[in-house]
Amino acid sequence: MNVKNLILNEKYNNSKNFFEKAKANQIFLKNKKLIDLSLCSGVVFLGHNHSVFKKSIRNYVKKNISIFSGPNIHAVKLSKTIKYFFPNFEKIIFCNSGSESVIKALRISRAINNHPLIISVTGSWHGSVDQTLFYPNKSLLPKPLSAGLKLFDKKNLIFIPYNDKDKSKKILDKYRKKINCIIVEPIIASLPSKKSFSYLKFLENYCKKNNIILIFDEIITGFRSKKGSVQNQLKIKPDITLIGKILGGGLPIGAIGISKKIYRKIKKSRLKIFFGGTFSGNTLSTYIGNDVLTFIKNNNTLLDKLIKNCKIFEKKVNTFISKENIDAKVFRFDCMLRIIFSKEKVYNSIQRDFFEKKNYQLKSKFEKFLLKKNIYYPPNGIILLSLTTNSKEITYLIKNICLGLKKYFKIKKQSLN
Repeated sequence: MNVKNLILNEKYNNSKNFFEKAKANQIFLKNKKLIDLSLCSGVVFLGHNHSVFKKSIRNYVKKNISIFSGPNIHAVKLSKTIKYFFPNFEKIIFCNSGSESVIKALRISRAINNHPLIISVTGSWHGSVDQTLFYPNKSLLPKPLSAGLKLFDKKNLIFIPYNDKDKSKKILDKYRKKINCIIVEPIIASLPSKKSFSYLKFLENYCKKNNIILIFDEIITGFRSKKGSVQNQLKIKPDITLIGKILGGGLPIGAIGISKKIYRKIKKSRLKIFFGGTFSGNTLSTYIGNDVLTFIKNNNTLLDKLIKNCKIFEKKVNTFISKENIDAKVFRFDCMLRIIFSKEKVYNSIQRDFFEKKNYQLKSKFEKFLLKKNIYYPPNGIILLSLTTNSKEITYLIKNICLGLKKYFKIKKQSLN
C-alpha cells in the first residue's frame, strides 16, 4: 500500500456513505445496489450471506454453543480442516485478526533468535502493526504510515525490493547476522510471473542457508489459490505462515501456522511465548469458519469456476485495452485481479507506483465513474469476483470497466506538428 492510497482510503472512511447490508455479490449503499468487487477485502469467498454461512449461524445458536475464554473443540476441528489445505503446519495458533497474527509471529521469531531486524519485502501489507507500519522511500528507507510509531521500530525495519534478487541479496548480506526474520506476501499486487516465483525460491534458499526465519503472509492468498496456497503451488516451505480472511467464513479471525522445525526449536529451548487472548480461537469464529472451510474443501470445483471467470475478465479487458491503446493492464493471479494504470512492464509495487504516479487523479475519477454504474471498486485495488457473480454480471462489469478505462486512460495520438 502506498501513501496516496492511504490518504484516499482515509477520505473514504470519513465520508457519510456507510454500507447497510449485503447479499451474494451485492452491497447496499443508501438502498442502492452495488456490485461488490471487494467482498470485505477477500473475506466473503462464497459471497455475502451465503446459505452455508446463515445455516451455520442458526446451528450455532440452536446447539447452545457459547464463548469460552479457553480451549474449545471447535478450534480443534478448524485446525484439522486447515491442515488439509496446509499440511506442513505442525501447530496452529489462533488470533483475533490478521494484524494480531503478524504481531504474534514476530514475537515467536524474536523469541527464537533474539535478533533485532525485521526484513520486509516492498509492496507487502501486514495490517495495522507498529513494527511494519512503514513504507519504503526511493532509497528503501522506512517512512511512517502513521503518527505515533516508535523510533525503535523504524530503526529495526529494513526493506528489500520484491522481484530484485541482486539488490535484495546485497542488502541481506549487509545485515545477515542481525536479521530476525523476512516477512513477505508471496503474491504482491496480483503481479505473478516466473520472476516472482524465482524470487520467492531465492528467499527460501537464503533463509535456509543463513538460518533466518521466513514468514509467508498468506492472509489473502490462503484458500484462494490453486492447491490451497502459494507455498503449496511453488513447493516452498516457510517457517511461519499467516492466514486469515476466508478462514473465518465471514467473521474476524487470524491464525499462525508454524513448521515442525520452529515447533521443535520452541520445545527444545523451553521458550515461554504468550499467545493468549479472550477471543483468540473463539467458538463463534471457529465454528462458522470450519463449516465454510469444509464446504470449500468438499466442493473443490468452486475455485476452478471462479478462476475461469477471472480469466475471461482478464482476457476481454486486456484485449480491449490493446485495441483502444489504453494506458493500463489487467494482472491476475488465480482468482485475484488488479488493474495497473500503466502499460509499462511492472514486477513490483515500487515500479507500479512510479508508473501510475501521473494517473492518480484519473484513477479517482475512474472509481467514481464505476460507482455511478453501480459498481463498488475496492479501495486496495484488488478485484475479487464472487462465486455468485453470473455471466450476465461479468459482461456488465467488463463493459463498464472498459468504458471507464477508455474515458480516462486512452492514450491520445500525438500531433505530427
